[in-house]
Amino acid sequence: MTEVKKDPVLAISKLLIRFMQFFSIAGMLALAAGAVSVLVWQETLLGELRPAYPDISGSFPWLISAFLLSMIPLIGLFWLQLSRLRAIVGTVDEGNPFARINGQRMRLIAILIIAQQFAVLLIMPLVAAIQSAAGRFVGQGGDELATMDFDMSLTALLVALLLIILGRVFEQGADMQDELEGTV
Repeated sequence: MTEVKKDPVLAISKLLIRFMQFFSIAGMLALAAGAVSVLVWQETLLGELRPAYPDISGSFPWLISAFLLSMIPLIGLFWLQLSRLRAIVGTVDEGNPFARINGQRMRLIAILIIAQQFAVLLIMPLVAAIQSAAGRFVGQGGDELATMDFDMSLTALLVALLLIILGRVFEQGADMQDELEGTV
């Protein structure tokens, strides 16, 4: 077998993926700490916000805390996507890009992307509750809280579809590679 040359692009990719995984974990920890902090200092928070939001509800800190906690699974799904991508980069770096497992990994990444998109839809009622608790509603003034919303990304859904198709291409590549090795 020929010696595989180390590709600097793959090395950089692995490094970037590891950094993103590290920051994903740090982000999840920061969100958890923020959720607890909001509840611990909720009276101070409400006192600071009352001048700008006179109709603010006492449930506002609880809703903010729930929102911060609801973001943790989204980042967790992203971390899982990165771990599967890192595994794919690893097999490519080893010189075996058409490993059958890479097709399965791509489909898992696609499923995780779709799950993220639907999880965002589940968070939308929480965002509406936060706006209501603040006494601000969409369309009121030029307030950033009043315009906060989440949408499904058609681009993300397209990427998921592309990954499902590419996963199948990789599996067919693995089948062809097995056939070729069987004839030699």
